[in-house]
Amino acid sequence: MLRILAIRVGSKKRVTAPTLKGLISRLIGSVFSEILTFTPWTLTHGLIFKRISRFHNLVFQKPVQMLRSPYYRQCGNQLSEQGFLLISIDLPCHGKEHRSREPEGLAGWPARCEQGENFVKNSNIRLSGVLDDLIRAGYTDPGKVGICGTSRGGYLALQFAAHDSRVQAAAVFAPVTDLVALREFKGLENNALVRSLSIIQQAENLAGRPVWIIIGDRDKRVGTDHAIDFARAVTKTSLAKGLNSQVELHVIAEPRGHTVTAGASEQAAEWFERYIKPEKPDSLILE
Repeated sequence: MLRILAIRVGSKKRVTAPTLKGLISRLIGSVFSEILTFTPWTLTHGLIFKRISRFHNLVFQKPVQMLRSPYYRQCGNQLSEQGFLLISIDLPCHGKEHRSREPEGLAGWPARCEQGENFVKNSNIRLSGVLDDLIRAGYTDPGKVGICGTSRGGYLALQFAAHDSRVQAAAVFAPVTDLVALREFKGLENNALVRSLSIIQQAENLAGRPVWIIIGDRDKRVGTDHAIDFARAVTKTSLAKGLNSQVELHVIAEPRGHTVTAGASEQAAEWFERYIKPEKPDSLILE
């Protein structure tokens, strides 16, 4: 799985490639591979946004094919022009997070659940650790953090937003909201761990917080009704706590099923701008 890291630096600060290589290795524990581009990228699988000055993207860990398509970059195409820093890490069972002797990709999630492993908890801890390191090093503004993701990435984006209160806003595209809706979890409908990992269980932690959701009206892959139920649960919990509900749900006529509808990335970018304000960019000179 491809990862993206963007570094904040001071105005016109010079940073050498070896220096960035060392920083990346310390923060993520990965080996620097190559600088692919200085254009904006996002990833379909659980992208973290941090609103800070200017960014430049370092792309490492192959393959990179998914990020060559605007479809997978989503709202990062627009937000990059407003000064967003983009960071992505591998999902559980994907890329470097795949373990030998376990199914790769989404099929690995039920396998871990059957072993009693809470892969969501471990993912949250890893993401918070990355945020901690970036904030400690002075590269990230802890008061201006958002997250987005598509499908399974949207699921983990919501889980992380619920876990870490530093996330100010979360936008998800055709998200998984209940694991039992996935064919990979067939036969695990009564598994206690699987049931506990339904995102609806996080309504309390997301009450009153900005959440943006878009999904097609006939998405059988992840379940349109599950997304609607989740949004309603967050609103109900918010009102019960005397908070304004800030859930924005868009159910769009989409005959193709599980996909991101046209115009969704632009809508999400505009929505993010309401909650995480732009700043004057700094500049980075990479040597």
